[in-house]
Amino acid sequence: MVVLTSVMCTEMKMGLFHRMMAVHFNNRAEGSLTEVMQLLPLKEGAAVADLGCGGGAFTLEFARRLGPAGEVYAVDVNASHLAYVRDEARKAELNNRIILVLAEEDDSLLPENSIDLVFSRFSYHHIKEQIKYFTHLKRALKPTGSLVIIDHDVSSRHMAKHGHAVSPEQIRGDLRDAGFTCTKQYDHLPGQSFQMFTSN
Repeated sequence: MVVLTSVMCTEMKMGLFHRMMAVHFNNRAEGSLTEVMQLLPLKEGAAVADLGCGGGAFTLEFARRLGPAGEVYAVDVNASHLAYVRDEARKAELNNRIILVLAEEDDSLLPENSIDLVFSRFSYHHIKEQIKYFTHLKRALKPTGSLVIIDHDVSSRHMAKHGHAVSPEQIRGDLRDAGFTCTKQYDHLPGQSFQMFTSN
């Protein structure tokens, strides 16, 4: 696992563009943050991975809700996003609960048998070989762990037009082939699918 040390974190610089994007991601997250959190199987002291953490709105909220004994893995392939999450975590005095992971395009680099919940919001469609990716990621989940995928549905025409959407049926099919079973589905987020999985 590539965990960013304090030295590496210090070296990460935030350009204006990336800072603006991170703020944009967080502003978009605010509208559904509380509602989504209420539906997640969270327990104090658990370990959660925010896969494709972006600006870290969910990462920081996980850290607050899981308490001092909890661990949150902020996972992203973009070092600038992680730099922003690092800075926001320090401001909120939550940095001791958050582990920054600079992932690879085809590997989350999460440690095996360590995560209670993997949470992925708007990142599924960015992954090139989803079946292979999540087959490997399954090893990071504890036996009782869960995987949550939220993404733009193809009914969101603007997102679909730009390749930023995927049907819930495709997600379920891919994850079935990766060794997961869909246990819950929520349809109340406009233009989005919200599905929860456990490993077989």
